[in-house]
Amino acid sequence: EEKVDVLTKEGLSQEDINQYILTDIHLNVRSFFNQKNGQSSNLMKFVEDDVIQLTKELKHLAEKELNCKFDRRFIHFLSMHMESFLKRKKQVDVLNTKEIDEIRETYPKEYAVALLFKNRIEKLFNIVVPEIEVIYLTMVIQSIRTLEENKRVGIVVAAHGNSTATSMVEVAKELLGSTPIIAIDVPLTVSPVEIVDRLVQGIKKVDEGEGVLMLVDMGSLAMLESKLEQKTGTKIKTISNVTTSMVLDTVRKVNYLDLNLYAIFDSVQKDFMEFIDKQQHVFGKKKALVSICTTGSGTAKQLEKILTIISRKVSQEPIKILTVSSIKLAANIREIQKEYEIVATAGTKNPKIDAPHVSLEVLIEGQGERILQQAITKETIRYDEEPTEGNIVVRELCEENLRKYLLFINPYLISEILLEWLNHVQDELEMELSNTVMIRIVMHTAFALERMIKNEPLAFPEDEEITPQLENICQKTEKTLQAVEKKLKLTLTRDEKLFIATIFADEM
Repeated sequence: EEKVDVLTKEGLSQEDINQYILTDIHLNVRSFFNQKNGQSSNLMKFVEDDVIQLTKELKHLAEKELNCKFDRRFIHFLSMHMESFLKRKKQVDVLNTKEIDEIRETYPKEYAVALLFKNRIEKLFNIVVPEIEVIYLTMVIQSIRTLEENKRVGIVVAAHGNSTATSMVEVAKELLGSTPIIAIDVPLTVSPVEIVDRLVQGIKKVDEGEGVLMLVDMGSLAMLESKLEQKTGTKIKTISNVTTSMVLDTVRKVNYLDLNLYAIFDSVQKDFMEFIDKQQHVFGKKKALVSICTTGSGTAKQLEKILTIISRKVSQEPIKILTVSSIKLAANIREIQKEYEIVATAGTKNPKIDAPHVSLEVLIEGQGERILQQAITKETIRYDEEPTEGNIVVRELCEENLRKYLLFINPYLISEILLEWLNHVQDELEMELSNTVMIRIVMHTAFALERMIKNEPLAFPEDEEITPQLENICQKTEKTLQAVEKKLKLTLTRDEKLFIATIFADEM
């Protein structure tokens, strides 16, 4: 309610304020639930005993009605919420009638439970619980239930030796508790076929539907990622040079942070950059990829992230990613060559050295990734093979740009969902899109979904002819978008879908 006052004084519209508050309630619950389970003894310091006893009763009631189980955090959070309600002297209607109706319709089971809560609270404390508080309770129950049902990223630790992986996993479990993690020990006598079989079984055991992060000791295991994805149907990311510290960090992130597979993968890699750099060979020059742009920042920094991901996909040996300005490039390159072996460069200007160069255009269009892989591994990559990691460039550029502009939608999550959707659309339309077009479609569709949250859909021009071809493409687009809409609980208007279909039509 205090936030409503502040936002109103800032001149925000009622609709924008409502969206902020709805988001804030969910984030508040998420923040609380990401804490550890303890502190039950401290609850008495903040909440009256009769409130705690009632909340325990309401917990059992909610579990029975919703056919699910809540842990102790349900009691902690709801007790504090109820204590706050009982002490408030006023009640501000943050939501309007239309939005209250929408919440009732969207979460009917949670609303029905909130009404049961209302009756018990009124009977015990002899007070009137207003409808807006029932709506608050509905959103609180829905947020808690959503977090209780959250599926976690699975972890597979694989290392050569009879018990190397097992030892690391046992330490992690003892220090940080249970998590979807499994150790795969790889004795030197085990055949490659058996290694793959063991990894497949391990991945299936820990996969909760959110993908699996593999932590391995050698690049040879990392190179199995594509094959394992095909055999398991699971999204997999791999990090080499596993250590006990890395396993602990990963388990902590999976248990206590609300991150998807790609965000955890990026976070663990960044945390261990310094450690990996220290593992460089003592003798000889260290290897490097060089990212180049006019200023040495901006575009080059974005390139740096892409080059890091590509290099770690194909090399068990850590490769330094260096960013330089194209101004005085020759002098900068000479300085780098004193300490590093430059295996390839990428960016706005070709330094013309004895190493492959990939321009921004080639990298964005998709061929640059193969060139860089070949330069790093010194092996010829056949063009009839699947790339080791599809859409690295597309994913990174989409996430980078969406992070700047999206307010309500998670840029990492929407990039993952829309790239998966694009694969289905291309199959449905029997077409293959360039990286540039894929980026354009992901960006446009993400903005369209954001517009639906803000209730600001675009209108398709009335004077624009809807040809039979466009109508056919729109129907197929609409069909493939159903899965996206279901995941996000959003529905795009026909006009927004026509705009998306137009992009596909332009490429046919």
